Amino acid sequence: MWLYLSIFKALDSAITTSLTKHLTKNVHLVVLSLIQTVFSLPFIFLIILIFFGGIPKVNSLFFILLLSSGLLDTVAVISSTWALKHAPISVLSPLSAFTPVFATLFGFLFLHEVPTVLKLLGVLTIVFGAYCLYISHIKNGFLTPIKKLLTNKGVDLFFITMVIYGITPIFQKKAIFQTQPTVPLFASLIDWIFVSIFLSFFMTKRIKQTHLALKSYSWLFILFGLLNALGQFFAYSAFATTHIGYATALFSLSSLFSVILGGIFFKETELKDKAFGACIMILGTLLIAL
Repeated sequence: MWLYLSIFKALDSAITTSLTKHLTKNVHLVVLSLIQTVFSLPFIFLIILIFFGGIPKVNSLFFILLLSSGLLDTVAVISSTWALKHAPISVLSPLSAFTPVFATLFGFLFLHEVPTVLKLLGVLTIVFGAYCLYISHIKNGFLTPIKKLLTNKGVDLFFITMVIYGITPIFQKKAIFQTQPTVPLFASLIDWIFVSIFLSFFMTKRIKQTHLALKSYSWLFILFGLLNALGQFFAYSAFATTHIGYATALFSLSSLFSVILGGIFFKETELKDKAFGACIMILGTLLIAL
């Protein structure tokens, strides 16, 4: 069962990424980030009530940890949305494989989790996979694929997102263990509530834009909220039934799905290079997960 749940999660992530890319064409980035976050909350709350037996007991440290996580996630949400607006998803999505790279680094620095030889090999494989995203440009020089990647508008901000997503699990993991009984999805819910609050600070001058966005794309926001909540459910259900590393490795299939969707819906080019690079980065993610 965990295999199917993990694949559903990967496909769900690819679809929500494509949906966000589509909406960035006509909706202000902060408005889009806030509405998508808010529309996800009711569905996540319903899943907690139906599948996890209700709201767990928490302590004050739980909220302090998630307040910190939510602040960082707010920056990550805005930067990733901006990046999706200005760069192809067939480039950005494979780069999400760098999240476990940063998570491994910060886990070593702050949680004293010493990486194994396989994890270090996985890190190198992911870096090589990123190089391969533009491998056909090697004919113009060995460093050309790297230059092509780094000069792509939006990639720099997306790396900021990946760094943050390598840090926030430290807060979230500690927060999960402050719940009685342990309900990981409840930590996700509170984190997203804090993100919604922080994003709302930017909205005082964009009330009209928000109203127009809701009026024009309400059904897409409902769809996004449902898909995002289901993605959370698939992820935590997979975690509950198998080794977390196996599930996380399969989640990275979303990068390959996103390359395909980028070609179908956004007419993105050089898909062979990007699919090849994505596959190598998935392999690197698997090595880190083992």
